[in-house]
Amino acid sequence: IFTLPNGYRPNSPIYTICQGSGNCTWMLQVNSNGAVTFSRYRNGNTNTTADTGTWLPFQATFIAN
Repeated sequence: IFTLPNGYRPNSPIYTICQGSGNCTWMLQVNSNGAVTFSRYRNGNTNTTADTGTWLPFQATFIAN
């Protein structure tokens, strides 16, 4: 999704399950190299595609490196 600058990165990866559009959920990962990614977008037990316009709100709290 984006990369955090030096000084704003966690010491170890952070994994958070987030609410997506409708009943969908997804996993937010904040890596120690600053890469912030999403994966495992699913509706119930079925993986699905996160189409354009998909709602992906998130928050993550950690002590920065």
